[in-house]
Amino acid sequence: MNSAQVSVKRFRNGFFLLLPFILLISGCAGVFKTEDTTSLTKEERIDREVARIINTADYEFYNLRMLQNPEEWKGKLVAVSGTISTNSIYDLQGMNKTVFFVSGTNSGYMTRVLIFVDSPLPTEAHVSEQRQIISNGSQIRVFGTLIDLKELTSEDGVVRKYPMIRTSLIYLADDRQFTNILWQSKALGVVW
Repeated sequence: MNSAQVSVKRFRNGFFLLLPFILLISGCAGVFKTEDTTSLTKEERIDREVARIINTADYEFYNLRMLQNPEEWKGKLVAVSGTISTNSIYDLQGMNKTVFFVSGTNSGYMTRVLIFVDSPLPTEAHVSEQRQIISNGSQIRVFGTLIDLKELTSEDGVVRKYPMIRTSLIYLADDRQFTNILWQSKALGVVW
């Protein structure tokens, strides 16, 4: 056998050894493709963002965790349940009627957070409307991003720090399947 025949034989053997590997790689190519979201409707994109928020939020957040290490928590997505106080908070300049307290417990610890909303809460509905409202004392679940600790001075002069959340979604606290959004941020409408 001459060297040309040996080279051809080696090429064939190498090719047939590599062929299954090449076929495997090309067959898996679809697995690594990124999903084309440009064909989704606005509602589908919002639904996906809502699902992402619900699935990635930290449900174990409470005040003491942020007070102990504020930098670790800034920018994190959290879920907090509790009672809303719809009374206006006048201590935060320029934010009157957009910041509310939510008080409750998470993981057995007290939570009392300020929630910032970028549009009015549904506090009134006409009798003919079939929608739920958020009123003072409503039990809600808030999803949002922790902004920072905000200092507030109470009427008796005590200064306290509270975690502040930029709210993305609000549900009734007992809506464990997350089927009925009570309120959503205007920013969700411009996702993507």
